Amino acid sequence: LHSPCLTYLIPVSWFLLALVPVCYTECFDEMVVQTSAGRIRGKTMRVLSGKVTAYLGIPYAEPPIGQLRFAKPVPSKPWTNVREVTKYSNTCYQNVSNSESKALWEKIWSPNTELSENCLYLNLWVPSPRPKKAAVMVWIHGGAFMSGSSSLLVYNGRFLSHTQKVIVVSMNYRLGVFGFLALPGNSDVPGNMGLFDQRLALQWVHDNIAAFGGNPKSVTLFGQSAGAASINMHLIASQSSSLFHRVIMQSGSSNTPWAFVKSVDAKHRAAAFGKRIGCPYSSDAEFLSCLRGKSAYDVLCYSLADPQSNLLSQVIFLPVATGDFFTEKAEMLMQQKIVEKKQILQGTNRDEATYFLAMGGPGFSKDTESVIGRKDFVKAVKWILPENTVLTVDDIECEYIDEKDEDSTINYRDAVASMAADSLFVCPMKQFANKYAGQGNKVYSYLFNHLPPAGAWQKWMGVMHGYEIVFVFGMPFNKFGKWTQAEEVLSKNMMNYWSTFARTGDTEKYQPLVLL
Repeated sequence: LHSPCLTYLIPVSWFLLALVPVCYTECFDEMVVQTSAGRIRGKTMRVLSGKVTAYLGIPYAEPPIGQLRFAKPVPSKPWTNVREVTKYSNTCYQNVSNSESKALWEKIWSPNTELSENCLYLNLWVPSPRPKKAAVMVWIHGGAFMSGSSSLLVYNGRFLSHTQKVIVVSMNYRLGVFGFLALPGNSDVPGNMGLFDQRLALQWVHDNIAAFGGNPKSVTLFGQSAGAASINMHLIASQSSSLFHRVIMQSGSSNTPWAFVKSVDAKHRAAAFGKRIGCPYSSDAEFLSCLRGKSAYDVLCYSLADPQSNLLSQVIFLPVATGDFFTEKAEMLMQQKIVEKKQILQGTNRDEATYFLAMGGPGFSKDTESVIGRKDFVKAVKWILPENTVLTVDDIECEYIDEKDEDSTINYRDAVASMAADSLFVCPMKQFANKYAGQGNKVYSYLFNHLPPAGAWQKWMGVMHGYEIVFVFGMPFNKFGKWTQAEEVLSKNMMNYWSTFARTGDTEKYQPLVLL
């Protein structure tokens, strides 16, 4: 009898008590929200000393199957009844490792829902009680544009939402050939479908977030690796840039050699894929009709690269610097000409490239110390650098090998790791930051330098690509994993830094944290 609804209804007439359940639902069921497509009901999740309301698996687009395979996403059709959104959706089609490892660092990165083309859904975590005009943080996952999912354990937004009182959003988008097959010049399949998926999800957030207590005028994109590169592309694309206000780019930008493909190469890759799967190219229409008749499994299997190819050739289908996603000239992708001014927080980890070296670099392995001599050093340099680079092996050796230690196998190993990190992550991001700041914008940069005790397979791999994510999402507060009290403090501080930037666009309160 303490609710406003009951207090108001009881004095009127005793028979109006029959209306109490209806009124109570309308007034107090914060799990039910009216969206542009229909009503949805989420679920309450306990978090530390409080709770959040989670909405998991909200459709933002029609399933991209049949004639919609390889096509631009279509907004989800409306529904009539209240839709239950209490569990994650399918994971977008991708190649999945057969490893049965129970190690924490592999478990949190492993897809945990069924693979399907019907995967265009998003998730929200909302502080409880429902806020008013809360800052919104939209996560775009990484995975080289060919793997990943918003449902991964490491991306659970409940700790970030609860501790910082922000609304956290994550999304799935099409990956690999399903999301990035391109026939440049074809208006139906111009490429960048995964980016169009992201844009449609951002439009959904813009149109609906106020109903959840969010502020549509305070939306921050944050993402890692390919997610960060995607964010950079939305910065450049005029039809995306009005849908958000600040960005956080973790270990990725669009001017890296792994983030895009030239239109002529995209066409060649599409034709080669068609030949492998039994759909030789004759015309766009016949080619697409044949591909749309193949099973999703076959499309995936025949789209994969030769594992023996060099690093940059292992991802075949990528964003293409043309087509109608980028309405401006394609050259703008490299020039980094930003459409609208935004505040940016961006940074890298200390050992960005060691993971990739351990997964296939000549002489490298995740199971050994990977000490190499000059012979493997030369092979590794050629494996990493793009074929058209103007740098020679001698140039690299001169820059990264100390003459006093030129016979040291450890020195060669670390030199390759440093060179790869610089060429694939550090230098492109510095170039982006300098270019953007030179246009009169605020850019903040960070370096993440903490190695968790339960971290890398081998000590030499150091602070690897992606290690900061667990702290951004509050994983040390989870019930599993061997986290220290100091790491809980680090995670709390990082969540605070990220959310403060999302609210204000500033980092004035930042102080470096040293873990002893």
